[in-house]
Amino acid sequence: MTKLNAGLFGALSGKIGNVVVVNRGKTAYVRSVPKYTEESWTDSQRQVRKRFAIVSKFCQEYKKSIIFPIWNLLPGPSSGYNKFLGTNIKAFDKEGNIMDMSLLHFSNGSLTPPYQLSVEKRECEIAIGWTNDPGLSRIRIKDKLMFMAVVDGRITGPHNSGLTRGMLQGTFSLPEPSTTALYLYFASSDKQSFSPDRFLEL
Repeated sequence: MTKLNAGLFGALSGKIGNVVVVNRGKTAYVRSVPKYTEESWTDSQRQVRKRFAIVSKFCQEYKKSIIFPIWNLLPGPSSGYNKFLGTNIKAFDKEGNIMDMSLLHFSNGSLTPPYQLSVEKRECEIAIGWTNDPGLSRIRIKDKLMFMAVVDGRITGPHNSGLTRGMLQGTFSLPEPSTTALYLYFASSDKQSFSPDRFLEL
């Protein structure tokens, strides 16, 4: 690896021909592009790459609907995409299959999540109730109850239930009668703050 303190490469980064330029602070590093063949990987490494590719494809489906509006707001140096991937890769087994739907998460943030959920499914409708923290700020009662839905193995949403935190209970329609689970979370009315989600099997 070559180290450069200034000059042309200081303003560049990425692959250029058969070299890669990486900037770290005010220093640029130049290194040759590694050459890999299928024989370069062990069976275990190939399995890890396959799993990562499947999880990446899963994450891509939620870039615009979930990652950009929710996960990009989370603090920290890594991107919202990397936070979402790092959280949800734990739900996938080594073959790339979702082993536990409850390990998936679609919302996160500083708002208080719904507590002590009670739910009753009525064909295409859900009757739901929850409790609020007694010390909750009054402005928070306007938070909207949002959800993702598991329908025939697919995850759809986000959906707006039409309920607000201050209502403490209510009913809302499911996207499909075959909905088997929900991921419930609160969103502020300006959609600039969110709560962690809660998985609810129906």
